[in-house]
This record gives sequence, C-alpha cells and structure tokens, in this order.
Amino acid sequence: MHNNIASSFGEVQPWFMMDKFLASAPARVFLSGEAAFEFGAKTLALPVEVAGKRNSVAFTFQESPGKFIAYSGQQFATIVPNGRVRGDDGLRPYLEAAKAALVAAKIQLESTDTSFSISLESNSLQSMGLSTSLCSAVFSGMFSYYGEQDDAKPAFSKAFSTAGADSVTDADVALMVSDSGLIVERSFLLDGTVKLTSKSANLGLPEGTLLLYAEPADAKSRQAEISQALSSFCGVTRASGKPKATSQMTADERAKAGSAFGSLSLKLSKELASESPSPEKTAIYLECEHEMLSSAGAVPKPCQDAVTAAKKAGALAAKASGFYGGALALCHEDAVDAVADAFGALSFVVCGPLTVSKKGMTCARV
Repeated sequence: MHNNIASSFGEVQPWFMMDKFLASAPARVFLSGEAAFEFGAKTLALPVEVAGKRNSVAFTFQESPGKFIAYSGQQFATIVPNGRVRGDDGLRPYLEAAKAALVAAKIQLESTDTSFSISLESNSLQSMGLSTSLCSAVFSGMFSYYGEQDDAKPAFSKAFSTAGADSVTDADVALMVSDSGLIVERSFLLDGTVKLTSKSANLGLPEGTLLLYAEPADAKSRQAEISQALSSFCGVTRASGKPKATSQMTADERAKAGSAFGSLSLKLSKELASESPSPEKTAIYLECEHEMLSSAGAVPKPCQDAVTAAKKAGALAAKASGFYGGALALCHEDAVDAVADAFGALSFVVCGPLTVSKKGMTCARV
C-alpha cells in the first residue's frame, strides 16, 4: 500500500482515505498447443500461482474532485473527464483497464470525484500473461468498488473480448476469470472473422510434481519466427516457397498445421483430468510437443540448451514454451532446486514452482 502518495497534492492525510482493496489474478502457462494456436489447434492453458502467490494490485481510494488519478511508486497517470489517459506509459494499460471497469459499472467520468493509488505486485514473468493478469486485477478492483463484486468476472470477459484479433490475449482473458484450466480453440469463419471458444478442463498436475518456467534475461518475442517455421514444417507455403501467414491460409491448411498439436492437447488434458495423473505419461506428451517444435526449427538454441540442461538436472520433461524462447519443466518436488539452478546457470530467469490455481480474478476489501 502506498499510504504516502507523492504528488503536488502533498501528504495525504488518513481522514481522506475512503477504502482499500486487494485484487489479484493468476498467471498462466500453455502446457501444449500454444505455438500452433494461431492455426486453430486446441490449446491447453493452465492458470498458475507462483510459489502460492498471484499477481496482485493494492488499491487506496480517496476523495479528490475532478478526475481519476492513479499513482504507483513514482509513476503518475490520470483518466481525464473525456476518457483519455495521460501520464506515464507504464501505467497506461492499467488505467485503460480501470476505465473499462468504470464504463462497465456505468460510472460517468465527468461527474465522479474519486481518485486512487495502486501498488502493483508481479509474481510472474512477462511471457506468462503478466500484463493481462495485472489488468484483470485492476478491472476487478475498480469494478468491485463501484459495482457488484459478483458481476466483475462476466463484466471483464465482455469488456475485453477481442473476437480473435489477438489470439494470445483472447486466451489469457478467458483464463484469468476461470478457476480451472481451459481447452482453448480458435475457429476461422467464412466471413473472415475468428471465434474463440473455451471448455473448462478440471485437471491437476500429477501428485508430487511441480512446474518451473524460465526464459532468457533479455527475452524478446519470436512469434513471427516461430509461426513461419511451423508453417514451412507443415508444408503451408506460397508458390514462392515462403511460409504463408495465418491470414493467408485456407481452412484445410490451418487444420493440417494444427492437427498434431491439437491432438496432443486433448490427450494431455484427458490424462491430467484422470483420478491419478501419471507423471510418466504427462512427461511423454510434453516431450512429444517439444520434439515437434524442434523438428520444425521453432526452438531457439538458448531454449534448446535450457531444455537439455533441465533434463540433465532431473526434470521429468522439459519443453519450449511461449514466444520468448522460454522453457517449461515438469519436475518432482525434490528436483525443483536442481532444475532451477540449471536454468540459472544459462542466465535464464526462473519463475516457480508453479501450482495450478483454483481461483480466477478476485477482489476483497482490506
């Protein structure tokens, strides 16, 4: 909590405080299918907590007539009455989420006299849906303050539905309000639009196992590179031999490119939804996807080295994950430290241990 809110208003006195809220949301990993999601493959997305912690936002609301003002540390931004967001770019996504919550709660910006400070606490890496996670927590906190807390989840889903324009964001939005894993799929309609569908997957990791996620300290998005490699590997190319972009593919070409990955997602979700998931079978499915990505040339060398090192350190399985050259490792609990050290020795930032989250976005008065 930032009880001392630094600004031109000076010291904020306790009697100006109105309410304090703590909102949170899970991070996420894709256990399978993420690389082929754009082709329409079924994807297994898992909401996770990092060592039992979630990404969270602490709010302090106070009286301040005229406009919404948000502070986070030394950053400052405002939502002015006409709806524009001004101030530090680092706060802009969160104030846009706050503005969406105000609109959903039918609050008139020009006639509201509340401002708020926020304190962001991230417990996951950027490529684990961090931005969407924190934005969903901001939305939950704002909507719960001005509207009904029980309505926050459906309001968030409606406000952030992008109709498939951004596949990863769509999957994240669906997951952040869920209390279980999801099988997520994109359908390409005849009118050129994309439809996102998701089905709840009540699953858990095999007993005695945990996940670790790691990515290079200087990670950069490799989405275009990975998508092109997979297109070429699946034979989906233009007459010139160059890979086709997703928007250029026919329905049959997308189905061809995504079928193998989608099949693995279904098999893995079935195993993890069983009464006693097998660590060995789970490891096999993760290894199979990694081998497909490797064969397609879609695994950057640093990531390949990290996967190899994790397995040597005792991981049951490790696979390429995300578009940032990251790696996901399935470990027995007693091997977590050794695998984390192996990642760290390659200058990878480690996040974990990861456990399956049983809560979507939440908010509570404190």
